[in-house]
Amino acid sequence: MKTKILYILYVTLTLSIAAVWGQSCLNKQESTVNSDMVIDMITPVDELQTQDQGQFWNYMRLTAWVRKAAHIIEYMALGMQMMLILLLKDKNSLKYCICCLYAGLTLALVDETIQIFSSRGPLVSDLWIDLAGTVCGIGVAYLCMLLVKKIKKRKEKDSVQEVLN
Repeated sequence: MKTKILYILYVTLTLSIAAVWGQSCLNKQESTVNSDMVIDMITPVDELQTQDQGQFWNYMRLTAWVRKAAHIIEYMALGMQMMLILLLKDKNSLKYCICCLYAGLTLALVDETIQIFSSRGPLVSDLWIDLAGTVCGIGVAYLCMLLVKKIKKRKEKDSVQEVLN
């Protein structure tokens, strides 16, 4: 069972990296189209307008939030996948957590470098956001591990109780 889960994690990690870097290969116009599709799903454009601010200003603000949220979500998934792989291999020390952070930062650096060649500007702030997403993913992986251990312990305790009764 552990081997199957590891295989699935390796495949999803590879696909996730390809998706993240694939998005970075898009030029500015194509990237904007993708962001606009997400914005259209979240809220109709006519709801963006308020009496105080124009529609364009709200659209620009929402676009920035959507792009930053995408960075966090992408790198949270990567961090979680990498850490789950390490946890399943019983590598749960601080050393491996730091390795996972380093891998997340390296992936983010490559991601921002790709954007140079796709006529988009790399941003240092995106590196920090990506790293924050990686940290969140590592945290979620640890929480999952603790939850699984707690469930296993409870099942073992219940089975012992059944034997004693």
